[in-house]
Amino acid sequence: GFNTKRDAIIFNGKYTVEEFRPAWDWEPLHGLDWGFSTDPTAAVRCYIHDDTLYVYKECGRVGLELDETSETVKNAIKGVERYVIRADSARPESVSYCKRDGLPLIESVEKWPGSVEDGISVMRSFKRIVIHPECKETAQEFRLYSYKVHKQTGEVLPQIVDKNNHYIDAIRYALAPIIKGYGQGYGDLL
Repeated sequence: GFNTKRDAIIFNGKYTVEEFRPAWDWEPLHGLDWGFSTDPTAAVRCYIHDDTLYVYKECGRVGLELDETSETVKNAIKGVERYVIRADSARPESVSYCKRDGLPLIESVEKWPGSVEDGISVMRSFKRIVIHPECKETAQEFRLYSYKVHKQTGEVLPQIVDKNNHYIDAIRYALAPIIKGYGQGYGDLL
């Protein structure tokens, strides 16, 4: 039957939470979404292998001070400072600070009209998404991230509810180069 609550969940049926260990030749992708007072600063390490998106590490918390961010992320995601970390471009001063404070390859990700929707399309286009059980916050967001539901009719609307999306946004930033190609009509290359 038609279950609007379930149909409104953006990643319903697309992800599982299960143990995995990345192989030596998998190449990590890193993303970071800034938060502070009510939203967490959220960072992730993920991989793409065999048309599957694997979310392996997460790190974040509400009220994380900027001058503690680099150290906190490096402690949680080993070796992260040797990789590009793609971060939300809304906070260029935070990117600049972390670049000098132990995350030398951090960079801003540009946004464009529809970049959230494009990101969701790319994430949904994987055969599956596997979230490591230690990534509890990420798994929670995948359970809750949803489309708006029309109050009177119960229909699922094409607008996305702007919450339960901090680790998801970090994953979107990690995947930005792939998403950008998709958004420009190269979807058939994926």
